[in-house]
Amino acid sequence: MKFIETNRLHLAVGATVLGLVACGGDGVGSAFGSLVAGTDVPVSATVDSQAATDFVASIVNAGGSETADPLIIGDVTLASSETAEPDPRF
Repeated sequence: MKFIETNRLHLAVGATVLGLVACGGDGVGSAFGSLVAGTDVPVSATVDSQAATDFVASIVNAGGSETADPLIIGDVTLASSETAEPDPRF
């Protein structure tokens, strides 16, 4: 059961990021420190699952805008955890 919940969280995070790339973002990654080169994704989100969750939550909370610049994610893979509990924000 825990495996299914973890996979659901991963799918939700991935779908959110992909949806925001399609709809555009507002550069919220810079609020989290240094960015992965050529992207809007903070380095911390690639090495820490909680930082990745917080990054996605900040994008969701910022809303969306048809006129904002797109969020550049490149080939970045967000960190994940097999042991963390699902985040209730999603």
